[in-house]
Amino acid sequence: MTAVEMPLSDPEESSPARAHDARARRATRRAVEAFFKPYGLPDDTLDAVVSRARARWWRREGTCYRISRRRMSSRMVFLNEGCVREERPTGEVRLWAGGTAFGEWTGAKTGPFGATGTMLSSMAWGFLIPVADVNDLVVEHGDLLYVLARMGAEHTHLAEELYGVTRRSPTCRVASLLRYLASRTAPTYRTRDAGGQMVVRVSSAGLIEGPTQADLADALALGRATVEKSLAQLRECGALKKQIPGARQNRLYEIEDGDILREVAWGA
Repeated sequence: MTAVEMPLSDPEESSPARAHDARARRATRRAVEAFFKPYGLPDDTLDAVVSRARARWWRREGTCYRISRRRMSSRMVFLNEGCVREERPTGEVRLWAGGTAFGEWTGAKTGPFGATGTMLSSMAWGFLIPVADVNDLVVEHGDLLYVLARMGAEHTHLAEELYGVTRRSPTCRVASLLRYLASRTAPTYRTRDAGGQMVVRVSSAGLIEGPTQADLADALALGRATVEKSLAQLRECGALKKQIPGARQNRLYEIEDGDILREVAWGA
């Protein structure tokens, strides 16, 4: 199984079931409050969203969402943390990080219909809300309507900035994508120390966990050799940490200096 969903239990069930239900509600509240924290939604709106939401966790290679070509989404997926590879019927690939919502709730015939989102991170979390409930919520809470509309506009702008036609160099584009992904990723990762023991380390400048070099190449429509060369240049200039023999390297990119990475992304 690639995803873990915590169903809400009947209050009349056994004590263990009620305890499970309480844990699920706490997990859902944490996910909802963390996701909408940047937007400053009032408590009554957050309470209403929590009442309709359900926390969810995904593991690597699990399907995060699938948007039908013929009908509207039945639910929206709100990703708190993780990196998703979105594949579209046209062959386009996009990488999205935490803080992103997937699914169409307005009824408009727009969006990546037929797209499938596959989780690339080793562990990711977020929450689900049925589209019908989203529609009810935005009618009752105008502030949520505003936030969802703002998120949609930000998503469109970000897609153009990261994946639109540009004359920027491949290294600039790779740096921009890594900056975006790192900004939504927790700065902790697991690796093995010199003695071979598994340890958890914290990256002070940020990191990206999940996508392979092939994923980066597909998303930016670049050759894999070009992406590999760009990553080498970013390590050489001090933007990314150089790979240490024996340490974890696959699917992990640790930032050495965020200022340098930003300058490269801006073409400085």
